[in-house]
Amino acid sequence: MSIIAGISTPIGNGAISIVRMSGEGALEVALRFFTCKKLRNQEIMPNYMYLGTFSGSNFKDKCLFVYFKAPKTYTGEDLVEFHLHGGVTVTQKVLHTLLENGAKMSGNGEFTRRAFLNGKISLDEAEGVLGLINAESETEISASFSVMQGNVSKRIRPIADKLLSVISMLEAWFDYPEEMEDDINTDFFPTIRDIQSNLEKLLATANQGRMVRNGVSVALVGKPNVGKSSILNAFLREERAIVTDIPGTTRDTIAESVIYKGVRINLLDTAGIRKSNDIVEQKGIERSINAVKKADIILYILDGALGEEPTLDLVKEGARGKIYYVNNKIDKGNSNPNYINVSALTKEGIDELLELIIKEVGNKRMYGEMLTIDRHIDAVANALKSINNVLNNMGVSYDCMLVDLKDALQSLLEIDGGTASEKIIDDIFSRFCVGK
Repeated sequence: MSIIAGISTPIGNGAISIVRMSGEGALEVALRFFTCKKLRNQEIMPNYMYLGTFSGSNFKDKCLFVYFKAPKTYTGEDLVEFHLHGGVTVTQKVLHTLLENGAKMSGNGEFTRRAFLNGKISLDEAEGVLGLINAESETEISASFSVMQGNVSKRIRPIADKLLSVISMLEAWFDYPEEMEDDINTDFFPTIRDIQSNLEKLLATANQGRMVRNGVSVALVGKPNVGKSSILNAFLREERAIVTDIPGTTRDTIAESVIYKGVRINLLDTAGIRKSNDIVEQKGIERSINAVKKADIILYILDGALGEEPTLDLVKEGARGKIYYVNNKIDKGNSNPNYINVSALTKEGIDELLELIIKEVGNKRMYGEMLTIDRHIDAVANALKSINNVLNNMGVSYDCMLVDLKDALQSLLEIDGGTASEKIIDDIFSRFCVGK
């Protein structure tokens, strides 16, 4: 592969900026411009950092230089890095100097792509790297680190190995049907049912895994003027939503996020659900019902000052997530032992409500057991669909079953990149920054 070069730190003024190169001959290109007293009478040592000078055309910078020798590098190739003073102009000049002398500009994620192509990491581990870079909460960091460590592959490989053994058994049966017939009858379907069970257990973690990665989606719903916007403001610790005593003040869905104990909570404050002749308010109510259908958790807010009871059947019918009944305004009314009691005005019960929400995500020990990336979830779902086809059509010929078994194996091996198409690979690495 050709030598690639790129800037690995954000562009701007700062203490340090890093320019890296990877590929056969990268060290030779680097040493045309980097000089150091210690290198005058000895060869450069891998994994050591040297203080010296980068001398380009009409400029110099005192910098640190490190060389990583293939194959024990991030990319699996010779890799060099210049740790420069963090000015935009210096960094750009160093990069342009390298590009003018044998290197080519790296594409998005090309360093990590080479790590994948050279067998240093699997495709799912590369996605873990991307997730770690883009993480916005502690749960996202933990989940992405788990993927980067290969925990998804560790769960998939034993299932794929069982599938492969069954496929091999069937293909052997086609070659030697009389000798293998008894083995097929006794060994084939119990193994497939075991694979089905393992895939179902893995897929059952998907909803929780999405909450870990994307945050918990929480819809605040109820009748007008029960205090939904006030509870939103109490969660955010600021006055984000307009609060008045006039019913119907909130006419559209308001989306905000808050990080609580490392968990991202995506809050949706909805328009009060009631019969209304106001066209604008009707549109808001329709959006409220749609928000309910998409939310992981629905907080059904009740007016505690009026002793209100749940009556909104539209909320219950449309919900896919768990519904919690929240008795608000206990500062003006009475607590109800059947509901969660809070006061948005005094903040009483708000932290307890937040604790209840983040329990849905689970704890860090569970993250390694979850599917948190949509591509992995889809692959497992497709594999399970193929396995179900096998078990639902036990009376058909074995060659038809073999097609479904191979489809299931292909779906699972897409996760670590073994059977992933070029389009899938391109899509994943296109979401990386240039220098990673």
